[in-house]
Amino acid sequence: MRIAKLNFLDTLAFSIAILWFVNVRVVGNLYTSELLLFVVFVAMFKRHGHLLFEPLPKRILLFGLLWLFSQIVTDLIRLTEFTSLAKGWASIVFFLVGFAALYMLVSDNSRRLKLFIIAFALGGLLRCLIDPGYGFEEEPWKFGFGLPVMLLTIFVVVWGIEKKILIPFLGEVILLMMGGLSIYLNGRSLGGTIILAVLLFRFSKVRLFQQLFLVRSNLVKKIGLFLVATGTVFLILVSYQWVGDSQMLPENAQYKYERNKSSSLGALGLILGGRNEVLASIPAVIDSPIIGHGSWAEDPKYREYLYEINAIFGVDVDEDMLKRFIESKDSIPAHSHLMQSWVWAGLLGAIFWIVVLKIIADSAMASMRFPRAWSVLILFVSIKAVWDLLFSPFSSEMRLLWDWELILLLTVLTKTRKKGQSA
Repeated sequence: MRIAKLNFLDTLAFSIAILWFVNVRVVGNLYTSELLLFVVFVAMFKRHGHLLFEPLPKRILLFGLLWLFSQIVTDLIRLTEFTSLAKGWASIVFFLVGFAALYMLVSDNSRRLKLFIIAFALGGLLRCLIDPGYGFEEEPWKFGFGLPVMLLTIFVVVWGIEKKILIPFLGEVILLMMGGLSIYLNGRSLGGTIILAVLLFRFSKVRLFQQLFLVRSNLVKKIGLFLVATGTVFLILVSYQWVGDSQMLPENAQYKYERNKSSSLGALGLILGGRNEVLASIPAVIDSPIIGHGSWAEDPKYREYLYEINAIFGVDVDEDMLKRFIESKDSIPAHSHLMQSWVWAGLLGAIFWIVVLKIIADSAMASMRFPRAWSVLILFVSIKAVWDLLFSPFSSEMRLLWDWELILLLTVLTKTRKKGQSA
């Protein structure tokens, strides 16, 4: 009986994950998987709801509800129109309910969690074949195949290492090559993420590195580790800049490099030059730091800052193209989870993502403190999550992705703390 129940839950988790891209348009995008997770939440809460009151998931849900409360108050004060208001509230509700349901379904079963992630990656490949999204036609790796292929590659490599089919060094080389391929195909953030994850994993296996940055960690050691990670990112950027300046990238990737490079910020401009909307949202936050501007906030005056930012960065952008982009809509620019939530919901929206950022950092450090083959996946997800949090909008497609990423990171922290208590 118990085995049959576990098999059913495994199948349910697999089905939810592989169908993540199937959606209908109802005000905003409504995903089949999220509707299934609503049913899972109702069905499992009575017997498994106590899991949500564990310290880590409770923290996520508590600050998530504060974010939702702030969004509701902001929209009522700002008199946000109903369509925007409904999309803004529904996005947070689906995200939190999805997290809670999935936590009850997979958090205490690591095999099921891995199965869910594999199915999610397979769903990404299916989407490329059935219903490719925005940007896929021009850049199929960046906007389609990249993430699912990278996740599956990590799983295959780790499985090979665990089964002693691959030696660890060869597995790391394969992942580094995948990172280089991704950068070559214009999946720059994805490629840089896996390269940084592999390098940090390799560092974590060095005894001196453990002693300097991870054993008996304190503020000074954490700052030192941050500087090491930042320095590694800078070296990756400089390498990419050299390749770009040498005209060695494919035509599409070379065009993107030339368009986003900064004459005043050097390698750093490769990050900020293509994400100037993040900086354009700062004036909106300054104007209303506590109460936000409302769901899907609009105010064309903040878009005008994009002219100044491009001029300061020295980014070579076609003026007519920039003008068309600025005048195409009135939404306040916010190409970042953190800044979008702050602009839309106010300070409590930003605090939620700051709490998440702390959890990500703690999970990454825990995986490095006790390096195992699966630490590569944890570091990859951690770095990718930080990137998304700082430099990507919180779209409807991101909700289920964040649900399983958070659960994976919380699982690492929970197991590490139990190990520490038993030591």
